[in-house]
Amino acid sequence: MRCPECNKFVSYEDPPEVEEQSTEIGFDDDGDEGTVEGSVRIVLKCADCSTELKDAEIDYEQTFKHECKGEEVGGDWSAEFDSAEGFSRLEDTDSRGKKIRSTRYMKTFYGADVSISAVCPKCGETVQMDARVEEQASSFNECV
Repeated sequence: MRCPECNKFVSYEDPPEVEEQSTEIGFDDDGDEGTVEGSVRIVLKCADCSTELKDAEIDYEQTFKHECKGEEVGGDWSAEFDSAEGFSRLEDTDSRGKKIRSTRYMKTFYGADVSISAVCPKCGETVQMDARVEEQASSFNECV
């Protein structure tokens, strides 16, 4: 891709930048299984000048169970976005499972490893969750 600032063809910074967009928590009717939902924005920047070139918003969902024996102290569960680290990978096998030898024909994926924690209002226990999200490079939106 050509960078509008550098005016030359550039590569992307590695790893990609990851920003939190939203984090929400909910429970089923019984209240014993929870779901943390959220979204992250993955930004591909110019390796030379750090101009934002492409981005994608990717949703994640993680379920958890918590059997609490604590007493009711009031309040709601809270979910907190701890961290996210960007990554990139090449898919080096075709649809038949055969190894692709040339990188030209490999698909590139960009994603994030997301870490979320939820705190129980009754017992104060923290439940840690990890999610991995990714998107193929060709489906990213152009920022410029």
